[in-house]
Amino acid sequence: MRGGAYMLAGELAAADWDPAPGFAGYQERMRSYVEANQEIGRMHVQMLAAPDPDAGPAPEPDMDALNDLIDRAVNGPELPTYEGVPDSGTTSGAPTTPGHVRSHVRPRTYLHGTFASVGGDW
Repeated sequence: MRGGAYMLAGELAAADWDPAPGFAGYQERMRSYVEANQEIGRMHVQMLAAPDPDAGPAPEPDMDALNDLIDRAVNGPELPTYEGVPDSGTTSGAPTTPGHVRSHVRPRTYLHGTFASVGGDW
């Protein structure tokens, strides 16, 4: 899913960094996307299950509903624009990142059994 961290940060910022309403807003925006992916997982498990030898043929799926499910799972939620949140394209005022964050630390990635700094060692 693209933009999950952006959306979480935006919802927290929109809630003036109050976790309860921030997480609630994030959950509301993500619910359809998450439920669609969970349902696709359940359907996949059912397809892999061995059929009962006495059972009749499986019913045909509702293709319109299936296509809607896949569309929600693939496209993800719409990314809103959050006023004043970095990377929203409408920044204004001071950055919302707390001052204690060490911005000079390079991200690390797990590669071939070891952790390596992204962009090489320094």
